[in-house]
Amino acid sequence: MAETEYEVIEESKYKEKVKKYYADKVESMTSENPFFDVKLRILKESCRPWYDVLDAGCGNGNFGLEIAQGVKTLCGCDLTIEMLEYFARRARQRGTANLTLATADLTNLPFKNSQFDLIYSYSTLYYIREIEEVLSEFHRVTKPGGNVILELATNYNIQAWHSRLRFDCPHFFLAPVEIDRLVCSAGFRITGKRYFNLVPTFLRKGFLEHLYFKPVQGRTFDEWISSKFIFKNFAFKVILFGTKA
Repeated sequence: MAETEYEVIEESKYKEKVKKYYADKVESMTSENPFFDVKLRILKESCRPWYDVLDAGCGNGNFGLEIAQGVKTLCGCDLTIEMLEYFARRARQRGTANLTLATADLTNLPFKNSQFDLIYSYSTLYYIREIEEVLSEFHRVTKPGGNVILELATNYNIQAWHSRLRFDCPHFFLAPVEIDRLVCSAGFRITGKRYFNLVPTFLRKGFLEHLYFKPVQGRTFDEWISSKFIFKNFAFKVILFGTKA
């Protein structure tokens, strides 16, 4: 992987910056984000009652707690212990019994080979420099014929530059063609894509904000327009579906 694809940050420091960034936001990362419903709907469509599921980069459990009762087992892993502790407290309050949590670096997962039917990773992969290693680990722990749902961010949208300037946390964005190459090289067959976040967050005000999330053909207007024609190349976020080959 060419070093020029990434912001150059000393290896020993960038993951600590990510951990600190999220440790300070344990309770503020809520499901009130307008994209939460979009991503949860996509996730629920892919879950099955007999699935063993891995929430890779689970954070404080916003997504995991919503799907846990609809799958056989759910395992959440994250680099930030504060997030996992908060997730565990919320799970106990809800009586979630099929959940296990693990502190883990996604480049070195503490799970056996072919363990999960589905791995999903939301709001996580664009904070990781070693994306090839992560995808390799995902492939290792996914069952033959199992699936992955991966949220990635592209570098062709102005939101990428805004995020780098605004947030005190490393971001690693990729060109759409590079995302496809990496996923396929890891041994997954791409089965679908969903694009969203075409208009940068800081530009959505008033009427535009209302229009952005208006339902269109079973999706939000943002999802609908982001998937059209050339716009898909400039959407900031893509959710990619893959199957272990």
